[in-house]
Amino acid sequence: MSRISRIFTRTLSTHGLLLTVAALHLPLVLLLVGRNLQGLALHPLGATYAATAIFGYYGMAVLLIALLVSLVLGGWRSGAAVVLGAILGTFLWYLLIDSEVYSVFKFHLDSFWLGFVWTDPGALGLPVSQWVSVAAAWLAMLLIEFFLWRGARAMPHRGRWVASAFALTLLATVTSQAVHVVAYEKGDERITSLTPRLPLYLPLRSHSQALRYGDRLPLVSTSTAASTRALVYPRAPLVFGKPGPTKNLLVLLLESWRADSFDARTTPHMWNFGQRASVYREHFSTGNSTVAGLFGLFYGIHPTYWEAVKASSASIDNPVLVDAMVDRGYRFGVFARSNFARHKIQDTVFRGIPVVEKQAGQNSAERDQDLTRQLIGFLESRAADGKPFFELGFYKASHFDDRYD
Repeated sequence: MSRISRIFTRTLSTHGLLLTVAALHLPLVLLLVGRNLQGLALHPLGATYAATAIFGYYGMAVLLIALLVSLVLGGWRSGAAVVLGAILGTFLWYLLIDSEVYSVFKFHLDSFWLGFVWTDPGALGLPVSQWVSVAAAWLAMLLIEFFLWRGARAMPHRGRWVASAFALTLLATVTSQAVHVVAYEKGDERITSLTPRLPLYLPLRSHSQALRYGDRLPLVSTSTAASTRALVYPRAPLVFGKPGPTKNLLVLLLESWRADSFDARTTPHMWNFGQRASVYREHFSTGNSTVAGLFGLFYGIHPTYWEAVKASSASIDNPVLVDAMVDRGYRFGVFARSNFARHKIQDTVFRGIPVVEKQAGQNSAERDQDLTRQLIGFLESRAADGKPFFELGFYKASHFDDRYD
């Protein structure tokens, strides 16, 4: 056998080996992503859709990554093994960490959060022990890659495994996306309610294809569940009693502030003010994230409506609280350090109302001090014109490490 023939044969062998390694990842991917569905009483159609969506969407991605690495580095087996192992091990690690985050906070580590971790990890406020756990999980995934590689090398008939994996993931992808196209158009909650639970998942949507082929999927039907119907907000127009004196509203929000730090030593000024005011200690939060808390504060409904409100923000305009103040000629001063536009808070809560999110300062404490100056400036201007006002100050320093200077 000539040298060229040996190189060609070895390259083909490497291709098969790398793709076999990728195929062995498919059960792990199904297991890790499936953790986001734990506790759900799935309808048989929903369970079938979830399995095919996960197996097809994520499994095809794994196989295509392996194919790309194989095509680029197929002539260098050891290098290809290291690169593919690092990529797929990191992918499994991401799915594991994401499922843990979703189980607690009900959001996924998308590009926003991944960029946040990359650019400013200290802002997350995680203790060293959690960072160690995250690192240990990544090393564990790399160890799994090592055993998968050894297992793939020992497998006979690798070509059959690879062909079967590509055929099954392709079938699963076509099936799940076809079901989703019709289910999304018909509003079948058994299917559409699963989409937010899958990380980095971008299912197909096609109005024309759903109308053309929807009748061929009779199992997918229009849902009668309230959460899948067009959002009706408010359910009825607000009815006000006899007009009384107009009240000014000042709302100060502290990001991630713990209630047990409200005391004479930690927050003396607020504590002293509280001694002369009403302090409520038995309220319920609408969520454990910024968006969920703000949504419940202004809308007064559960944050599970958040996605529906975002989708209908143009027709809803603003929460009825804000609309009522607009109708009564209130002036608005909204000062925040939480990127309201990016989080869609401005579109859903303060549409058409300016939000000031630029504060001067070198650190979080200094920027919050400038925010206070902006608040005072707004109060002084309102005192001069005598118009009723609503003012919001959203402080961010309490979200970061404590400062004692």
